[in-house]
Amino acid sequence: MIDSTGQEIDSDGFLIQGSYIINKVRLVASYGKNEYNINGNSAPDSLEDETVTGAVFYSLNSNLTLVGEYNVNTISLGALEEETNTIALGAVINF
Repeated sequence: MIDSTGQEIDSDGFLIQGSYIINKVRLVASYGKNEYNINGNSAPDSLEDETVTGAVFYSLNSNLTLVGEYNVNTISLGALEEETNTIALGAVINF
């Protein structure tokens, strides 16, 4: 990440992801978090970005898989916090 002066901002983060398959259904869950150190300080100038995702894949056949995903993203800057919830539906076509 780059700040408004063009300087790089240090960050630390991680992502944990797992999946489980039951017949034609694949369940996926992931959790990730990043912490950005703004201005070389810790709080209140630290920015945190946290994401939790759950997804379901259903294979209709070898060429078509339906996908549903729910995502919660939370961004925190000091005492300020914003949360975004997203639902995504789609398909994967293999040929």
